[in-house]
Amino acid sequence: VKDLALAVLAHPDVARKDWIYGQYDQDVQQRTVSVRNDAAVLRLEEAALVLSCGCNPGHIYLKPFEGTANAVIENASNLACLGADPLCLVNCLNFASPAHPEISWQLEQCVLGLGDAARKMGIPVVGGNVSLYNESDEFGTQIKPTPSLGMVGRGDVRRWMPPGDGDLLALIGTTEPDFGGSILDAVTGCGGHAPAMADPATITVVRNLVNEGRVTAATDLSSGGLLAALAKVAPRSEVTLEGDPLEALFSETYGRFLVAVKDESDLMGVEHRIIGRVGGDALTLRLTGEAVAITPVELETALSSTTRLMRY
Repeated sequence: VKDLALAVLAHPDVARKDWIYGQYDQDVQQRTVSVRNDAAVLRLEEAALVLSCGCNPGHIYLKPFEGTANAVIENASNLACLGADPLCLVNCLNFASPAHPEISWQLEQCVLGLGDAARKMGIPVVGGNVSLYNESDEFGTQIKPTPSLGMVGRGDVRRWMPPGDGDLLALIGTTEPDFGGSILDAVTGCGGHAPAMADPATITVVRNLVNEGRVTAATDLSSGGLLAALAKVAPRSEVTLEGDPLEALFSETYGRFLVAVKDESDLMGVEHRIIGRVGGDALTLRLTGEAVAITPVELETALSSTTRLMRY
């Protein structure tokens, strides 16, 4: 399990991207408040604009409708972790040639999934563009369907902060064995089914927790599953997980959140499961049949892999 964990954390979709965004001047106009973790925060007078972007081509390739709907939900989840309400979204629809019937079908299903999720959440789509024919006849390659989304929300000016030692870690949402298109799938070729469309109602719950000051930190679970969320939010903590350790750590079911609280009473009225506590010398995972400890040095080596490669 430890070898799999380090391989997942070192994958380019999980490892830090600071080599890229660190090249840009984030202090222009002195509006940048935070660029850490789930979303960026820009100060706008007394309020904040909170921005998130992206999608998961691996999931969308397997389930175009559900995968694109989940891209809407995942970006809104990123905003919720900073207490922001979505204002609107834009898209860039990147596909291979629609002259192929299967690509035309992918494009149709992605647009339908995007519209369905946006309507359910009341998020207007205010713009977008299309990039087609992303393929090579010479090499016989095509990109996976990549309807990349950008979403902006409005909220209070808030800087993402890590939880403190002693805080409890809780999981909100239900985990399914969703391995198809996951980082674990990319690393091992394990296959499996991609996630179904998530229930966006959980997003409102978490947004309210953040705005009411009931959580000390929050992040949604997406690429890399719970393992990646723990490495980001609580890299020094002790966590106990029941059941299949691969499902618990690496599943990429949407609509789930990892939150930290001072006391379990802070989650009164919210369905959740306490899985551990912040603190210690490593990320210690007590799993069915074994315990795994990932040291800060091992975490840093994995999470900095892309940056070290690109700076070489």
